[in-house]
Amino acid sequence: MKKLLPILFLPSLLFSQVVVNSGLTQIIDAPLGTAQTVNVALQNNSDEAKRVTFTLMDYYNDCDEGYVYVDSQEPIESSCRSWLTLENTELVLLPREKRDFSLLVNIPSNYNLPNANTCLFINNTALVDSVQKAGVIQFGVQIRYGVNIIYNNPSVQSSVDLFTQSLVIDTAGVNYAFELSLVNRGNASTTFHTKASILDMEGNMVYENTSIRQSIQPQQCRKVLLENIDVAPGTYELVLLHEADSGDVFGVSESITF
Repeated sequence: MKKLLPILFLPSLLFSQVVVNSGLTQIIDAPLGTAQTVNVALQNNSDEAKRVTFTLMDYYNDCDEGYVYVDSQEPIESSCRSWLTLENTELVLLPREKRDFSLLVNIPSNYNLPNANTCLFINNTALVDSVQKAGVIQFGVQIRYGVNIIYNNPSVQSSVDLFTQSLVIDTAGVNYAFELSLVNRGNASTTFHTKASILDMEGNMVYENTSIRQSIQPQQCRKVLLENIDVAPGTYELVLLHEADSGDVFGVSESITF
């Protein structure tokens, strides 16, 4: 197994390689026994031809470690890797070319779990596999994108359960900031956003904000950051509403003191 570690890339690197312009999470809601096509939008930002390769790898979610990728050729129980047929295993994009890469998802008729997933890795690679110069070793940073392919089974009862694990108040800046940690304790993937309200002891709203929308998978954790909370010192009531695209709303309230 191996974990995907965050890597900071210089902006100039993005302008010299192939990038993914579509979402890095593709959620499929389709009946069993049907086929679905997923298109991934690619763009070559370089003035030179660029080569990309495509590989599939299974993963599972760990709240502390994030995505944990499984090297084994044997798929994990909730894998949909064997359902996918790639358009190709590699492509060469012409300078400034934009194009879609397609994969066909054949959903088996007898799948009985609530969801399945795998990851499509899109790897920027050298146009020529090896270039040798006498006595010289050349290093370069090649960006790899991971596109999560997630299937929600409509034939199995599934649910979303967004649970607030922790709330940290940052008082170091000019104004306050909140960082929430959520975990999806359910068995279905969804997208969500969080609405936060702060009320004073008389019930007057002194702060209101809505977070950006994020995707979240079963057993996955997400951070929600709410900034620029400009309130006077005192005791307040914090109300959090996590609204999922499934229509479910999960609320929590807590007394806080600044």
